[in-house]
Amino acid sequence: MGGPAAAAFGLPPPDPISAAIIGAIVGNVAADTYRNIAVDHSTILVGDISMFMQQNINSINQLGAGTIAGFASVPFTDANAFAAPQSWLWILPTPVTPDEVFAQRGVMCQHLPAGDSNYNGTTCPVAAVGHPNVQGAQQYALAIEQQLQQWVPGWRKAFATTQTAP
Repeated sequence: MGGPAAAAFGLPPPDPISAAIIGAIVGNVAADTYRNIAVDHSTILVGDISMFMQQNINSINQLGAGTIAGFASVPFTDANAFAAPQSWLWILPTPVTPDEVFAQRGVMCQHLPAGDSNYNGTTCPVAAVGHPNVQGAQQYALAIEQQLQQWVPGWRKAFATTQTAP
């Protein structure tokens, strides 16, 4: 027996190689456990939000003015959830895993107004966490474009300029 379990029982620590292997295994198990929990929570969140948003859109469209609102559903799967292998969301940004504006945000965070309760030195640098990364933003844009297609013919008809021949 070695590593953390050995230390708990008063046994001598293992050799450095065994300690590193045990540490890596424990670290990977903990990371996998966290990743699975994060994926489960993300899946529940996106499902609930989608359901409530669609209900609200349906209510708006039933007010009598026809279809005036649409819900752009992004096709998230477990693979795209927070902390998943192909996540469409930023994990905790760091200098090692920065988002596109990490450095710029770091500079801006240095100039926050004193006493601003919305931002502080802890939350400002990591403000991207949970927001769409590049792939996620592209998927949102595609979903919005697809939803807008239902109105394009009417908009073209209503707003196209009329051309007359000389």
